Amino acid sequence: MKHFYKIILVFCLLIFHGCDDFDIENNRRILLHGTVVNYNDEPIENIKVSYVVDGSTLGYGRTNSNGFYEFYSLDSSDDSAILKVNKSNSSTNYSSYDRYLGDDRDSKTSFTYNVTLYDAANLDIVLNNTSGTSSTINYQVMYPSATCSFYEDEVEIYGASECFTNQVNNYDESNTHVQIRTLLNEEIQIVYTINDEEPQSISLVLTQSDTTYEIEY
Repeated sequence: MKHFYKIILVFCLLIFHGCDDFDIENNRRILLHGTVVNYNDEPIENIKVSYVVDGSTLGYGRTNSNGFYEFYSLDSSDDSAILKVNKSNSSTNYSSYDRYLGDDRDSKTSFTYNVTLYDAANLDIVLNNTSGTSSTINYQVMYPSATCSFYEDEVEIYGASECFTNQVNNYDESNTHVQIRTLLNEEIQIVYTINDEEPQSISLVLTQSDTTYEIEY
């Protein structure tokens, strides 16, 4: 019996990174299922879908050839539960999706979440001082994030297709190489100022999955 308790303790430490961080609700299980499709409503295969509480994965599954996923997971009374789809863009062709579930699961044991992922793109911005002078450059980049992140009560307001909100990023002039994860066929705007001159604006639409843009000054 002592060996059994030791095994349970080690399991908690390795899998849940400390069982004291949140409460597993009476060994309760929930069923999560749904579909993952692309912008053209076509199924996406082998996308990982995870149920995460306080940073720990309690259950996960992968989509089949029809884009369908289904898995059982432990549940917690913690209100930080998130459904993570394609976490950290693990499938590099697509965006990722975080849905904060809040209290949506209080009285239910089965949940259906259908998800649309969008084609992702990488943009490398390179600043190149070709003048050989001590000119300075300051700039910012405005772009749609490749991560959809929203709360359960926002679903009816925004919908899955509108949850990729614009991000504005300011970069220090000492950073001469910036990598951005964004969406394909979406507009990117770069605004930069050299020394004390008037700001200049550049608009790009990324039509390839990997693009490098160089700014010379």
